[in-house]
Amino acid sequence: MRDDLFRMQGGRWRAFICRCAPPGIAEADELMAFVREKLAAGSENLMPREVTDRYFLTMVVQSLEWDYHAAITGLDTDQWSGVAAESNRYRPEETVRVFVECDLVEDGVAAAWYFFYQHARKGGQGT
Repeated sequence: MRDDLFRMQGGRWRAFICRCAPPGIAEADELMAFVREKLAAGSENLMPREVTDRYFLTMVVQSLEWDYHAAITGLDTDQWSGVAAESNRYRPEETVRVFVECDLVEDGVAAAWYFFYQHARKGGQGT
C-alpha cells in the first residue's frame, strides 16, 4: 500500500481515489482488499470476523470509533463524492481531519479508515 496517499492541505489530510483509468482501479481495489483484510483480522477492541459487503460500512464505523476514536463526519457528492472523517473528538485541540475525494463512496470510506490505521502506526505523525 502507498504511504503517500494523503497530503496535508487546508488543515486536513486529503486524498483522491479515482477509478477513471486502469492504474486507479488497481490502486482502489488494492486499498479495499487491504482494508477488508485488516478489518477481518480484528483488533485489540474488536473480534475477528468476515468482512462482507453487507457489513463493510458497519465494521469500518466500529473500528474507527473503537480503534482510533474517529468518526465519519460527512458524505458529500457533486462531480465526485467525498468522505470526511476526524479523530480525537474528545480533545478538540488534537483533532485530525481527513477528506477523501472519490468516484465510489466505498473507496473513500476505505481510504479514510486506512488513514487512521496508518496514522496510529506512525504514532500520530501524519501519514
